[in-house]
Amino acid sequence: CTSTRCYFCPLPHNMGSSSSHPPLVSVPCDINRFMGTWFVIHVKPTYFETTCCNAVEKYSSTDNKNISIDFTYCNQSNPTTTKSLPQKGFVQEGHGGDWKVSPLWPLKMPYTIIGLADDYSHCTIGYPNRDYFWIMARTPTLPAETKKKLLSDLTTKHGYSLEGSFEVPQDWTKEGYAKERGVEEEVKAGFVWKGRI
Repeated sequence: CTSTRCYFCPLPHNMGSSSSHPPLVSVPCDINRFMGTWFVIHVKPTYFETTCCNAVEKYSSTDNKNISIDFTYCNQSNPTTTKSLPQKGFVQEGHGGDWKVSPLWPLKMPYTIIGLADDYSHCTIGYPNRDYFWIMARTPTLPAETKKKLLSDLTTKHGYSLEGSFEVPQDWTKEGYAKERGVEEEVKAGFVWKGRI
């Protein structure tokens, strides 16, 4: 499931730009606050994300410019066998909302933060030609109304179609699985607000 991003998929020759869409507008981002664990909640997927589940991205940096991205995920057919796709992020000049992300050298693909909660509890990442998007959160779930608003913003503010998008399965009920993946506290926090603990 993602996120950020399985760029091994076939991409348009224009590498994400499109004259039929206005440029995406990024939001300011405090890179230090953005670091840490993100769960992929909803995607308009790349080719390799269509069967992913339990997708988690962990961001870290020593200089707030060069970002290490530890992306781990499972396939829905085998939801507790973890795969890994390490990636690199490069924050561009400006207010922190525009990055490039590299799944392998020399590719550097656009990563535009188009939505970010004031408390950094959720974010939305866009792609210039609107073929892909990623909604992520600090816990494996989002309140239904929050998610509804984020999806609405994608269509009304950013020119997206939701066709082909889906909610990424996040199932952390197997005993010990969250601890194994290093997300035990985040998963517990998600259960708490849902009243499940």
